[in-house]
Amino acid sequence: MGFFANRKENKRKAATKEFVFDTIRRLDYVVTREKLSQFIRLKECPEILYAYLYGIALFTWSVHETRLGYEDFESIFDIVDGALNESGIDVERHLDLDRDYEEISSGFNDIFGESIGVTAIRTDDGLIASVNKDFQSAGVYYARAYSRNDMELAKVYFVKLINTIDGKV
Repeated sequence: MGFFANRKENKRKAATKEFVFDTIRRLDYVVTREKLSQFIRLKECPEILYAYLYGIALFTWSVHETRLGYEDFESIFDIVDGALNESGIDVERHLDLDRDYEEISSGFNDIFGESIGVTAIRTDDGLIASVNKDFQSAGVYYARAYSRNDMELAKVYFVKLINTIDGKV
């Protein structure tokens, strides 16, 4: 790998990591650590938070890349894992890259379409009506709205996560 490829890779990692960290900081403003810890101890809840942050990281990566390989997904997992660990939030990875590679990589084309604005869900009603309403998608939509400085729409997707935390604790 040449000098410019390394620089590009480092830039991608830095942007993705900062976005994930920024989201965790925003989460800390509105959810107490005690409530977040209670939420994470519930059965499916760690997966919800991890999927949301993974969606944000995947979106941020897709802004810079049109194709992703195994190593890219591994880097994205490492960024989410590292951000959670450094933030003091103990959440296990909810997918196994070797076992679930097809599942992990299959949604990338849709996410890339979101990142460049080819396809978009622009409203809360649109999110509710969409086929894929999981938290990875909510993270992607949050990241896209945030990156386009549409803070009202970004808030909609962030509030979806907060409401889920509030509703389960």
